[in-house]
Amino acid sequence: MQSKNKHIVLPGGSGFLGRSLTDRLTARGDRVTILTRGRSAPGQRCEFVHWDGRSPGAWARAIEGADAIVHLSGKRVDCRPTRRNLDELIASRVDTVRAVGNALETCDAPPPVWVQLSSWPSSATAATR
Repeated sequence: MQSKNKHIVLPGGSGFLGRSLTDRLTARGDRVTILTRGRSAPGQRCEFVHWDGRSPGAWARAIEGADAIVHLSGKRVDCRPTRRNLDELIASRVDTVRAVGNALETCDAPPPVWVQLSSWPSSATAATR
């Protein structure tokens, strides 16, 4: 028995994990919408919606009625563990989660599933010592 195709929204889905997940999801017939602050990637079988990762906007319509959100947003962790970079790492995760959460509050049909993924550089503690 085939399950119905799902609509999955990937905030931050244009990175390494997001591209891999998009490939898997679209291969099985799911519809993928990537919320991105960057450029749309040509050749991918998905929709790109631009957002700033902080404020409400037209991007919030992309999550209305979706089946799931898989949240991958955040600054890349391959950076030096300076105070500035650590602050940016934190803000890039907290701000985007807050923005999606605020958008969900305005949905008439919010996605029933929200998966949150994040990473943290193991060397980050060196800057805080």
